Amino acid sequence: MFTYLPLVAIIAIGLLIAARVISLARRGVRAIVVRKQPSLAAQAFEAAAFALLVFWVYLLAAYADGRGPGWLPAWLNEQLFDATALKLLGAAMLVAGVATFALAIHAMGASFRMGIEEESSGGQPGRSSAPLVTDGVFARSRNPIYLAFDLVALGSVLVHGRVIVVLAAAALAAAFHVQILREERFLAAMHGEAFAEYRRRVRRYV
Repeated sequence: MFTYLPLVAIIAIGLLIAARVISLARRGVRAIVVRKQPSLAAQAFEAAAFALLVFWVYLLAAYADGRGPGWLPAWLNEQLFDATALKLLGAAMLVAGVATFALAIHAMGASFRMGIEEESSGGQPGRSSAPLVTDGVFARSRNPIYLAFDLVALGSVLVHGRVIVVLAAAALAAAFHVQILREERFLAAMHGEAFAEYRRRVRRYV
């Protein structure tokens, strides 16, 4: 039963994202933002991060039945730990991750975006059409969405206990952290002192 939980958590998050994107689209808000002229470094990072995320979902699907990918070297498929107590803790983290994500997108409302919005709806660069969200779960964490993904990643590690899952989770958490730093630079430029005050008051993660 435990082995299916990480995949279920990812599917739940995917459904929450899809529901919000569709809801905003019906209100005329574009939630998926594509940068017009990203730098080569930005393109490389975004491609690598997307590939890593796809690989992560593939791993969760492959390990859902407990067997995993047959093409992996034996040492990557090795089980580091397999304790019921750790699986229960992992399951709790998965639930907490999905709940945190749901609370985050609820708090964001119409400000929810996938990508970095570098210009306002009027086409002016350096300003976002989405206001800075600081209430709800954002009053406890500046990045609850990435915190949610980290909880799901750690929960998946505790459930599966495989070497490759540990390595992929660590890489994913590192990629999320880099993305957080990128987004915070844009938020600082877009919202100025309002974001500076928010950053002084609320921690990056929790």
